[in-house]
Amino acid sequence: MYAFIDSKPDATVYRPDWRTNAGEHGRGFVVVADEVRQLATASRGSSDKISSLLDTLAQVSNTVINGVSQSAEAARISLNLTEKGERTASTVRDSAGNVELQANAMSAAAEQQSVTSDQIAKDVVAVQDAATHQVSIADELKALTTDLQSNNALLERTMATFKS
Repeated sequence: MYAFIDSKPDATVYRPDWRTNAGEHGRGFVVVADEVRQLATASRGSSDKISSLLDTLAQVSNTVINGVSQSAEAARISLNLTEKGERTASTVRDSAGNVELQANAMSAAAEQQSVTSDQIAKDVVAVQDAATHQVSIADELKALTTDLQSNNALLERTMATFKS
């Protein structure tokens, strides 16, 4: 008629065994209560698994964000170097034009130098355009990773409600 009921991990108390006195309806309730406990345990396991997956996603997101930030910085450095190269090429082109005017004897060589400088300048401009495009892409990636971070934070907050 009395049974041990373990309501807390270290606390055992005597209570009447209501299952014995409850009849058929009580046994049905016991079955339902056992199912609810099993579902709660399964739900907790799923919640822990989701939490673990979210933690992994947060780590991967942070790695991607760091990589994109490093790529953006490298693209900016490349752009600065390209701009310096363009200025240098422009100076070389101007100097080549002055040499051509001053030295009629070396006009063929000066002409070749001018053509080469123009080609270098065009190549530098093309490289600068490519670097500018890379910076633009890096900035877009950074914005996307910021959105990803925000979404990740929202997911973590949402999952925290399931944990508690």
